[in-house]
Amino acid sequence: MNIVKELFKQQKEVNYPKIPEKLSDDELDIPHILFFSPKVNAAGYYRMLLPYLKLAQSKKFKTHIIGLDKQDFNTPFGLTKTPLPDEWILWADYLIFPLVTVDIKYISKACKIINPELQIVMDIDISLHTLHPDDPLLPKISKEMIKICEENLNIVDIITSYNEHILNFYQELLEDHYQNDHTIFAHIPNLLPITTFEELPKIATKSDPIRIGLLTDHRSINDVLLLKNVLLEIQVKLKQKVVFVLFGWNGVLANGSKPLQDVTIEYHKPVDFMKYFQKLHELQLDIALLPMRDKANHCFASDTKCLELLTKGVPVIASKCLVYSKYILQGRTGILVQDEEEWKEAIVHLIHDKSLRNKLGVAAKKHVWSNYSYTIENTKMFQELFL
Repeated sequence: MNIVKELFKQQKEVNYPKIPEKLSDDELDIPHILFFSPKVNAAGYYRMLLPYLKLAQSKKFKTHIIGLDKQDFNTPFGLTKTPLPDEWILWADYLIFPLVTVDIKYISKACKIINPELQIVMDIDISLHTLHPDDPLLPKISKEMIKICEENLNIVDIITSYNEHILNFYQELLEDHYQNDHTIFAHIPNLLPITTFEELPKIATKSDPIRIGLLTDHRSINDVLLLKNVLLEIQVKLKQKVVFVLFGWNGVLANGSKPLQDVTIEYHKPVDFMKYFQKLHELQLDIALLPMRDKANHCFASDTKCLELLTKGVPVIASKCLVYSKYILQGRTGILVQDEEEWKEAIVHLIHDKSLRNKLGVAAKKHVWSNYSYTIENTKMFQELFL
């Protein structure tokens, strides 16, 4: 994360490089990827900042980034005001945008005039068309923004996403509504560097009670509330043995109510993304719970919280759903459950079985690092896409 902080600082400097450096003959023969307008948030980190850093380190690509901005919650899918210099457009083979709901047709056309060989890429981290009715993001997404989103996707050369269900949804939408048959759709999973938590300072090992964590944000509060009765029952039975830790919400809804007020919870408010991994590290969780409502659109949900917890070696109990099943191998790298009884049984089991917690945590970390980190094998996905 220190690298990201330094990069953000550099981008704000007046003398930040405005033209590309002269390339050697070897560098001319490898793909040049330009990441434009990423945000300093989870999507920006996984989908643009990490690829920018890790692909350059592989020596198989040249990468550059322009327009790194902090998240603006009033315009969550806006475009940076940082200009895109002609020199960098000529330098690039691929220009990657995040999902935006402002019209990019003009900038795309201008870029193609400057560099006719340029391939325009848009990475989708969320399905705006399938937001849950109670998602607080929904009121911020107008019909006009949805239309612009579709039109943007229709003009790009390549669409990427970490989520195959999101890709399939938009491929069908573009084919049905726009007769699109030219766009390439590519699945690029979220990957983490092995050093995500290893570079953080060591924390002294704690003793009892068992710390059971729930990670949430303003969009997934109702998922956490699914476990209200489960938490209450475990608190009554095992009050001295456990501490519930809720990271990302203060327990108060927009209407002022406190639906979890009967549960004793250690609350931790959201933090700036640059402090996120440090905070998660400091919580020292023994078990993590990832509930998700049983709705048809759960296949479009984010997988990053699960990925982060498993990477840290925290044993996870999660709702049985498509988005978590690829990471959690039942009984081997975590536990998947479907109803309240299974939640209670799994939580109590892990509370009492330290050896199982350790076994699941070690196996989960190994599984994620082997399959979802920037290994040589995973880097080949980018080589196959960015020729």
